Amino acid sequence: MKKDNNIRYFELSSAQFSDRYGTKIKLEDITSLDRVIEIFIKNTEDYFKIYDKNRLDQFCKIKTTLHIHDTTVEDIRAGKEETYYICDHCRSTLY
Repeated sequence: MKKDNNIRYFELSSAQFSDRYGTKIKLEDITSLDRVIEIFIKNTEDYFKIYDKNRLDQFCKIKTTLHIHDTTVEDIRAGKEETYYICDHCRSTLY
């Protein structure tokens, strides 16, 4: 399968969730790291509403702490990583 160079994959890195939750986001939708987080939250909430309503409440408790660090929008656009992590369990001064 051919890799789509216009899409990036973002995954939740959380002390609260042991399962992997992620979403793909189109590059044209990425205007800032905050925008990535907004899209990630919406997609993840939509997933939990359909497939795991119990986890939705748990996710809503952490969504205000989600952040991306050690990367920039330019890094994301360049595709430097296969997976970009959105975490809730640390606060970097780079955020």
